[in-house]
Amino acid sequence: MMTRSIRELVKLVRQVVDGLPVNNACGPSLSAALSGAIPDAPPDDLRRELAEVAIKMKAEAEENASRQAQMESADHLFDGMPDDMSFEEAVRIKAEAGDLTATAWLRALNSPDHVGRMALLDAAVEAPPGWRREGLRYVRREGSDGPVYDVSLVDWFKRTYPREAAEVERAAAAAQA
Repeated sequence: MMTRSIRELVKLVRQVVDGLPVNNACGPSLSAALSGAIPDAPPDDLRRELAEVAIKMKAEAEENASRQAQMESADHLFDGMPDDMSFEEAVRIKAEAGDLTATAWLRALNSPDHVGRMALLDAAVEAPPGWRREGLRYVRREGSDGPVYDVSLVDWFKRTYPREAAEVERAAAAAQA
């Protein structure tokens, strides 16, 4: 039996998980995909890696549910606004009018964390083939390589281009100062 290092296993697990549709990333589909991709993996190592992936996916699902709830609470910010208005613009207008939800959103949108994350996302979209920006949206071309979701795109960019990512973060922080 050929053995693989933990680093190799982690890389293979990430490749398999990134290649699965989000609704099939857990359960039998993941187990079957991993068994096919890593037939010689030590079972204990594979179970440990799967447990780590499951923990990360659960945290991401919770974060997504929280974001969904936040977005639903912000629906009223578009009331009376043109259909093509960006969220940020609607937030600014409503915050100026004294809307407390809009004011909270404005603080979040102007936070160093958000500004830095958006700068990283903009830089990451330019790095791999297959992603592009269309107005305010980030779009992945079908059949392209690289991360499937924008959250993993930023993580991919930070792993693949650490110096560039650090520079983008420094520039975003300097712009906030």
